[in-house]
Amino acid sequence: MASPLSRDTSNSVDEIHLRKLDRNSTDKFTKDIFRQQDNYTSFVSNLENAVQFNGYNLFLKYKPKFQLRNKLLLYDAVTGSRHNYQPSKDGKILMTRWLEFQLPEMYEKNTKTQHRYESNVFQYESEKNTNDNEIDVEWYLNFAHNDLFLYYGSSLLAQDELQVLECLQLASIREFLVADPSHFSSYTIENGQPRPILISNVERVINLDTENIYGNRFAHAPQDVLFKSYKYLKPPLITNIIAIEAPSGGQGHYDLSTIRYVISECYTAFKAAKLLAIKTYELNSKESFDETKTVKTIIHTGWFGCGAYGGNHSLMLILQLIGAQLADVDKIVFHTVSRGFDNEIAKADEYMTKLFEGNDKDKMTVDDLINKIFKEKFEWGESNGT
Repeated sequence: MASPLSRDTSNSVDEIHLRKLDRNSTDKFTKDIFRQQDNYTSFVSNLENAVQFNGYNLFLKYKPKFQLRNKLLLYDAVTGSRHNYQPSKDGKILMTRWLEFQLPEMYEKNTKTQHRYESNVFQYESEKNTNDNEIDVEWYLNFAHNDLFLYYGSSLLAQDELQVLECLQLASIREFLVADPSHFSSYTIENGQPRPILISNVERVINLDTENIYGNRFAHAPQDVLFKSYKYLKPPLITNIIAIEAPSGGQGHYDLSTIRYVISECYTAFKAAKLLAIKTYELNSKESFDETKTVKTIIHTGWFGCGAYGGNHSLMLILQLIGAQLADVDKIVFHTVSRGFDNEIAKADEYMTKLFEGNDKDKMTVDDLINKIFKEKFEWGESNGT
C-alpha cells in the first residue's frame, strides 16, 4: 500500500486528498491504475509518477491566476454571480506522467486502428457506440508547451490556453505544480525525451466559440463580443487530456531524429491512454467497470505542431496515425478546423495507402518505416504566429 501522507492540516497536499505513487512498496495505487490488463507489467516501470486529487478541493485550494483582463472577465463570470461554478465535490482527477516507451520492432500493414477527419474543432461530445458490450473512453490532445500550461493566464489564446480556459481545473493543476514541484514534474519533455502527461476526468465548464477571438485577437476583444462567444455548460462535460509538445522551428527537410521523436512521443502517449482506459472510465462514470464488456480507446487530435510551431500538415497527420496504430488504439479522430486543408489530408492518406507498395510482405521494421518516411523529404512549414 502506498505510504500514507501526513495528516497535518497545514499540509496543502493532504487538504486536496492527494493519492500518490509509492515506488518503495507494493503499490495498490499502481494496480488500481493498470487493472491487471494483458501485458501491463511490461509498462509499469514507465509510469514515472501518478497523483489523484479531489477535484473540488483542488480547485478551492489552488485558485486559477489569470493575468489577462479578458480571461479574468470570463473566469469571474463563470465562478461569480453569473454562474457560480464549483466542481463536483466527489469528482476525482488522476494525473500521470510517463517515461518514453520503447517502440515496437515491427509495423504491420493491417491494423485495427480506424481514423477519420472532421472539419471542425474539438466538440467534446462522446461517440455514439451502439454496441452495448463496448465502452468508449475518449481523450483530447493538449498541444502543450514543454512546461505544462505555463502560459494559461497570458494574453495568448491558442489551443493550449483555450483548453485551460474551458476546463478551469487545469489551471488549478498548474498552480499545484508551481506551488510544490517536488510532488510532480510539470515538464512534458526532459533531457530531450518525451514525458507525456495524461489527466483523467476534468470538467469542461464553458464552450468558447473562437471564430472572432482566437490567437492574438483574444486580448483585444470587447467585453460584449467576449460574453457572446461563450456558453456555460451545466452540467459540465467530463473530458480526459493528453499533453505532449511537438517539435518546433525546423527548416528544410525533416530529419530522421525528428520523425522518430514524433512517432515515439505519440506512441507513448496513446499507449498510456489505452493502459489508463479502465481506470479513466471509472473516474468518468463513477461506476465500477463491468469486466464482461470491452473498453475502446479513442484519441481526438488535430494539427499537432502545425500552428505556431510550423510543422508540415500532411506529415504530422501521418506520424500521429502511425503512433496510434503502433499503440493499437481503436480510433483516432483528426479535427481539421475547416475544409481548407483537403489537399494536405489527401496527401497524407495517399502516402499511407502506398506505404507498402513494392513490399510483398504485410509488415516492415519500424526502423525501415522511419527511413522510408525520411526519404520522402517532407518539408517544414512556417509558423502562423498564433
